[in-house]
Amino acid sequence: MHLSLLCKDCLMDGVAGANKDQVLSLTEVNNAVRQRDGMTLHNAALVEATNAPIE
Repeated sequence: MHLSLLCKDCLMDGVAGANKDQVLSLTEVNNAVRQRDGMTLHNAALVEATNAPIE
């Protein structure tokens, strides 16, 4: 019985560790998406500024 509790503890530790890894990965993805959105907005502003004198 004691051994099965240890195995469950090990499994729970593994799940907790994987959860932390997933949070870190999602944070990286979120930061990359924010950075890309910022670049897209910057590029759109450049296009607007370039086209303004033409109109």
